[in-house]
Amino acid sequence: LKIVNSSKDVSNGGIFGTILQLIKYSKVGADINIEKIVIPPMLKEKGYNLETYIQMYLTTSYILTAQQEHCEEIIKIFNNHHLTATVIGEIITKNVLKINDGKDSIEVIELKNH
Repeated sequence: LKIVNSSKDVSNGGIFGTILQLIKYSKVGADINIEKIVIPPMLKEKGYNLETYIQMYLTTSYILTAQQEHCEEIIKIFNNHHLTATVIGEIITKNVLKINDGKDSIEVIELKNH
């Protein structure tokens, strides 16, 4: 049973650079809710906020894409291995990266697929 469509480690481009790579190669878009991005407590204690966290080179973090109906199962698998996973957005058909705060949404970049 395949429950994950794609995955990529969070690398030099940070969280959004990694999402851009995934959606560009898949020829889709994404709408990301920044309120859903969880900053680990250890980093919060050291003063990291969303702006600094999303720029980090997180070699132990991954971005995965999956159908909505598999998200709960994937989160359970992570939790069973003492890892955390959170749904931070959704894949959309329009080739753009959108960011929202749960209320308002903006298109950050439109992707040109050749």
